[in-house]
Amino acid sequence: VRQFSHEVRSPLSVVMTYIDFLAEDLGEEIFYAHKKEFEIIKSSARRILKTTEAFLDESVIDAGLYKPEWEIVDLETDEFIGKVFDEYKLFAELKGLKFECVNTARNGKIYTDKYSLSLVISNLLDNAIKYTKEGSVVLRAFNEDDKVVVQVEDTGKGMSADFRKK
Repeated sequence: VRQFSHEVRSPLSVVMTYIDFLAEDLGEEIFYAHKKEFEIIKSSARRILKTTEAFLDESVIDAGLYKPEWEIVDLETDEFIGKVFDEYKLFAELKGLKFECVNTARNGKIYTDKYSLSLVISNLLDNAIKYTKEGSVVLRAFNEDDKVVVQVEDTGKGMSADFRKK
């Protein structure tokens, strides 16, 4: 698993670094004419990196080695929710989807493992965008009774009843 991680991360780091070098060498005029293409390449490289990290995380969890870092995360501010949202904005735009973040959470302080929560929300957003052919994806944070709810809503086809039972 470590070797796999190294074999994927190292070339991706090189690709992302050379994209930046190439952008600098081309000059502003050419770079801005192809800015979207550069963003697509970097976004795709980041997705591969995130997928690799998710695979490694699952291996660590399966081996019983994961140690959560518990802390207070304030979902009322857009710092946490907005950061996760921003990571998927370009992916949604490239598919032509309407992508929104609606955060009405108040008193949104929760005690959680920030990394795990981010990973769960990221997986939900990734699947929602991936399986929504047209329409919209909305990331919501709101209060319900005495809880803060984070929800991803999309206009995709949804999961079959059989799949949901798993």
